[in-house]
Amino acid sequence: MRDTAWDGDARNAAHHLGAIDGDVAAAHREAVRLVRQHWSAIERVADALAERGELTGDEVDALIGWPF
Repeated sequence: MRDTAWDGDARNAAHHLGAIDGDVAAAHREAVRLVRQHWSAIERVADALAERGELTGDEVDALIGWPF
């Protein structure tokens, strides 16, 4: 995954969440992991949305390669 504006947002959130114990910090780590793991699918959906304006559930499933 390339360095994006989202990475900066994630670092800022992690900085603030670092002071919090428990489930919130763990949820943040899992969210970051999932975004990194599925970044190419996220980009495909975002590109299609930018091009078409809206997508059906079936179109999203096809773009992400559901089930993944």
